[in-house]
Amino acid sequence: MSTIDNMADFSHTAALPRRHVLSLHLAVAFAISAILTCLALLLSQDAAALPLALRNLLGFTGLSALSAAVLGSRLSWLFPVTQAVPAFLIGSPGARGTDAQWWEWPRAAVENGTAWTVSTVLFVTGAGLFILRTNRQS
Repeated sequence: MSTIDNMADFSHTAALPRRHVLSLHLAVAFAISAILTCLALLLSQDAAALPLALRNLLGFTGLSALSAAVLGSRLSWLFPVTQAVPAFLIGSPGARGTDAQWWEWPRAAVENGTAWTVSTVLFVTGAGLFILRTNRQS
C-alpha cells in the first residue's frame, strides 16, 4: 500500500527512478519481515521452523508482488489468499509434508526442492513484474 503514487509528474522528474525506490522498498520490507519472523521463532524456541517460515515468506511475498503487478497494489493480498486457502484446506501433503504436490509448496517439507523452487520463482517473477509494471505506470 505504501508504494501507491498519485504524483506522476513529480515521479517523472525525481532524482531517483521509480524502479529504484520500489526495489529498495520491497527489499527493506522483506528484510524487516524476515528479521521479525526469525526473532519471533527464536524467542518462541522453535528455531526448527525457520527454514519453512522463510521459504513461505519468500513465496507469499512474491505472490503478493505478482498480484500487485496484475491487479494493482490495493489487491496485492488476493493471490496469496487464493493460494493459501486450497493449500491448507484441500491439500494433503502427508506426514510432515513429505508427499506435497507442487501447488502445496507452503505445506511441503523443508527438504522439498520443488517447494523451494516454486517459492523462489514466485518471488523473482513477482518482484520483477511489480517493479517493471509500476515503473511504466508512473
